[in-house]
This record gives sequence, C-alpha cells and structure tokens, in this order.
Amino acid sequence: MKDLTHENERGRVMGPVAGVLKLLAAVLLAASPEAWVLYAIVFLWQFPHFMAIAWMYREDYTRAGYLVLPLGEQRDRFVIWQSLAFSLALIPLNLIPTIVGELGLAYSVGALILGLIFYYKSARALIGLHRSKTPDKVWQI
Repeated sequence: MKDLTHENERGRVMGPVAGVLKLLAAVLLAASPEAWVLYAIVFLWQFPHFMAIAWMYREDYTRAGYLVLPLGEQRDRFVIWQSLAFSLALIPLNLIPTIVGELGLAYSVGALILGLIFYYKSARALIGLHRSKTPDKVWQI
C-alpha cells in the first residue's frame, strides 16, 4: 500500500515503540501504579493520532479494501468526536504524575500546555475538516 520512502522507514521504527512502551508498562504494573498512568497516556494518545492518519489516507484505505472509518454521513462526526474526546481526556490524565508526587511543577506546566495545544489543534483541524472536507489541517495533529 505504501512505497518505500524515508517516512515509511521512520514509521517502521516508531510504530513498535508504542508496543514496547505498553509491554514495559505491563511488566511494571504489579510494582508501580505510575505505570498504569503511562499506559493510559499512550493508550488515549493513539486515538486522535490514528483518526488523523485514517482521515488523511481514507481514499487509499478504501481503494485497498480496508474499512478503518465508518461509511456514510456519520464518518465525519465519528472522527471529530473520537479525536476531541480522547485528546480532552489526556489533559487531566497528564497531570496525575504531578498530583501523586512523581514529577514536579515543570512537567505539570509542560504537560498542561502541550495537552491544551494538542486539544486545540485537534478541535481546529477536525472542525475545519467537517466544514471543508479537506485533509490539509489534519496534518497538524
């Protein structure tokens, strides 16, 4: 489906990283509640990320016969709400390490700012996407 390019090579390296993080969290789960938070952050982050990719390549997926998004008029609404809900849920979740005393104020401020930027870009791109039906702004997520 994809040709061999530099971007694909980077994806071959970065794709398994999420799996390794999940495995690391699973190994640490018995000993550390903070691992649950790490797992939850990675787990929730993947939904807006996947929705952006699925929307950008929706025509390629359709041509290849993969159904990654709902069909019909509900597709746009599904992508928008899935992306917004999970990126919004990440904001308070990212603050838990500070609340439990594992990380300091610098992390908390950085996590809050980056979480709000992620939510803002999701909202701006996906609401704009709903209006214009063009995938240009989805790249920003």
